Amino acid sequence: MIVRLAQWQGWGAWLLIPFLVVTLGCAHTQGGELDKKKVGAGIGAAVGAVVGAMTGHDLKSAAAGAVAGAALGYAAGWLAEKYEARKVRDAEQVKEAYGAVPVSGPPRVHAYKTWIDPNAIRRGAEAGWVSSFDVQIPPGEQAKVEEERIFLDPDGNTISSRTYDYSKDVTGTGGYEFELTIPIPENAPEGKYSYQTKLMVDGEKQSGLDGSFQIAAGGEVRNVTVALVTP
Repeated sequence: MIVRLAQWQGWGAWLLIPFLVVTLGCAHTQGGELDKKKVGAGIGAAVGAVVGAMTGHDLKSAAAGAVAGAALGYAAGWLAEKYEARKVRDAEQVKEAYGAVPVSGPPRVHAYKTWIDPNAIRRGAEAGWVSSFDVQIPPGEQAKVEEERIFLDPDGNTISSRTYDYSKDVTGTGGYEFELTIPIPENAPEGKYSYQTKLMVDGEKQSGLDGSFQIAAGGEVRNVTVALVTP
């Protein structure tokens, strides 16, 4: 039994080579940069093929494993590197809402929220993930503002995690929004997904939020979960 498994492991390892060659050869954008979603899909497919071969001991199992692995590998690229920043309230509006800006001391964060729109998403579609907050920063000072965003699959496993540095966009007291566009893979498993965020200012955690959304193959979405925002 051990010898047979070792034989499949050796054969399965050879499956990695064509998957990785094709992946790295094709996964480039027009600008010559690597497309991380394609790389993730290719590596996921390769690993899935090996696992399928080891457990099913035939090419059919390897193919099925490749499909499942590609879905998980592609999911790893959900969190984009780039975001859209918007200043939605000026200093005077923030002052009216929360009082005068302190002349010294650490920045003050208010009304931190995060949401995904729509919260019921069909596979192959896109959704926007927005975080917003108001901040009061003493005059003449610059704050380091960062946000960690985490995706979790229906089983609670982390799909992807990334920390974004908003410091260059937070230019002073005001209200800000930061939006990511999330492309949902067409082969993403259906179910209820979760997300978490953590906002940090000058290295100190200010607040953490969580929510959920639904992914469906198509047609009517059932058991829609509305995103939950907790202070």
